[in-house]
Amino acid sequence: MERPALSLVVLALAVAAPATAAERLLAGIPQGFAVAEGARGPGTALLELIPEGESASDWTQRISLQTFPPTANVGSWMMAFGAASVQACPEGGFQPVASMQEDGFEVAVAVVGCPASPRDGRPAYMLLKGVDGHEALHVVQWAWSGDAPDGAALERAGAYLAQVSVCDGPRARACPVP
Repeated sequence: MERPALSLVVLALAVAAPATAAERLLAGIPQGFAVAEGARGPGTALLELIPEGESASDWTQRISLQTFPPTANVGSWMMAFGAASVQACPEGGFQPVASMQEDGFEVAVAVVGCPASPRDGRPAYMLLKGVDGHEALHVVQWAWSGDAPDGAALERAGAYLAQVSVCDGPRARACPVP
């Protein structure tokens, strides 16, 4: 069962934009995960979740919730991310999985794999979802370091990414009150 820690993530990922901005990435904290670190900058935000008991420098799974300045197209951003991933790990691979609309927003989903991560030499795998909001690009990555995720792990990550959404305040999809 997932913890309804929505208000924490909503507040941490509110886009650093003008006071009239109301768009937010909505994502809960999965059971067994805890906040590892977060950062904010002009128009950007990052929150990283790792399994309880692991460290930000040595983890087996990591969920990164990111907000960036808006882009022209989430699909183009995803392809550029894929190209950078393959450049960093030439033996690895990048595969777009889906491009769709959710709640009026363009969404792209992809998978990345690397047999020896440049970070630590261990195999690395990632399932990611990008949402092209009106005020920002929102990206959620569920990554594994070490053993390849099994079917149950992929199913859990896929279900998590499916429930991640964006609200846009006074527009079509109102944001919940934290």
